[in-house]
Amino acid sequence: MISQAARGSQIGILCLTDGSAGHQSLDRDRLARRRQTEARTAAEQIGATIDIWSVRDGELEPTLANRLNLIRAIRAFQPDLLITHRLNDYHPDHRAT
Repeated sequence: MISQAARGSQIGILCLTDGSAGHQSLDRDRLARRRQTEARTAAEQIGATIDIWSVRDGELEPTLANRLNLIRAIRAFQPDLLITHRLNDYHPDHRAT
């Protein structure tokens, strides 16, 4: 993404979960705030826009509502290239994405 930003490409980052899981000492709320701050800082450094959904890590489901929200986000940004997870990813959130 950094090379694309350097070329002047518009970059949009969409995080479908809040980053709240997977830390040995931080509770979910503190971890979510920390990861979202890190993500926003990284996006700002490359001039990207970022949208972080409020779905808790590990709880993203392939529902019609989530699918429609994702379709709306993609159509609003109108990307030429979309990068996401592989279809057979081990993580349930990645598969739901």
